[in-house]
Amino acid sequence: MKKLLIIIILLFCIFHLHNEQKFIKNYIIHFDHSFNEFIVTATIYKTGTTTASLKEIKTENYNDYKFIAISRDLLKFFNFGDKVLITGTEIYDGIYFVEDLMNKRWSNKIDILVDKNEPINMFYNIKIKKL
Repeated sequence: MKKLLIIIILLFCIFHLHNEQKFIKNYIIHFDHSFNEFIVTATIYKTGTTTASLKEIKTENYNDYKFIAISRDLLKFFNFGDKVLITGTEIYDGIYFVEDLMNKRWSNKIDILVDKNEPINMFYNIKIKKL
């Protein structure tokens, strides 16, 4: 009887730890507090005439604006208007402003506003640093 109880407890502990690791792996946000730096996935997007921060876009040349959208989980660390440095994309590296929000289904992700004729791209392990 003792052996059965010990086996049940061990199985419960293994199952619990496995589920906790899955949860942490799926929802972790890489953040270096000393440098305000994140590691995220980046994609590009095109938008209408107004961002979530109510900034109006009045030209077809979206690259002039240097705006990004952030996933809602990153709202804990960024505000609209924050200046950030993006590195790791090569093409889109530079200084941008947080002015838009992504759909709630995304996490640990940013969108870079680009012209309508730009090809769709996705970049992994991109550094975003709050300036």
